[in-house]
Amino acid sequence: MSITHINYRNHSGQGEVEMSRFEQSQMAALTSLILYEIAYGGHISALSETSVEVKTDIMSCKDRTVFTGSVEEMRPLYLAAAAAAHVMHVHKDAIIEGAANALGKLPESVGGNALFVTHSAGLFLGAAPSMIAICAVATQDEEEMKLLSSLNLQQAMAVVRLQAENKCALTEAMRKVQEAIEKGVDFAKLGDFLYLVDMENLLTYTQLIDILVAAASQKVKLKSKDMPAVLELMQSGASIEEAVAAAA
Repeated sequence: MSITHINYRNHSGQGEVEMSRFEQSQMAALTSLILYEIAYGGHISALSETSVEVKTDIMSCKDRTVFTGSVEEMRPLYLAAAAAAHVMHVHKDAIIEGAANALGKLPESVGGNALFVTHSAGLFLGAAPSMIAICAVATQDEEEMKLLSSLNLQQAMAVVRLQAENKCALTEAMRKVQEAIEKGVDFAKLGDFLYLVDMENLLTYTQLIDILVAAASQKVKLKSKDMPAVLELMQSGASIEEAVAAAA
């Protein structure tokens, strides 16, 4: 499945310019929508079963991102966007109040920094809608939603991707993520390696998680530049654990 991802930008009112246009897999596009658009304070400006449009304002830049595809391809993005748009509309005041409270608790060293507040405000505004979006895609079970909501956004997104890739129950995907957390995997840094899955198709998402678990278990600080050696060793027949140890 392939979804078209288009980014537009209007800088200082000079007119909108297309910045990029590319194809993404369904799960890569869903990750982009939730973690890099909604979670940064983007709001759903247009929505249909074949198209999702998100607008984000950051200082003098007005960004517009469009995802398009078939009804089948776009279904998880449509569900995520519809859920985020609903919670943004119904609970707008509570979300804004929560963001204001969070900003008010920032250390004095950054709390008075207008530039920092401007950049971070979107993150606080986008936190609740993006988690709701993840839950909408993953499950309709209230207890499972509570379990997902106990994770941070990157961890919860990992559950969704593992669930989709392995066609497994959410509890099974959750178990794998919990095990990775216990081993010390930092899901906030997962984005450094996602290009191997989402752009170059050199790994499955599950394999990537397994590599990061092996690295964390061996106390290896794996970096993006180490991955070609890991992959080469794996292709030569080494186990993931052996490849990580040898490439470190």
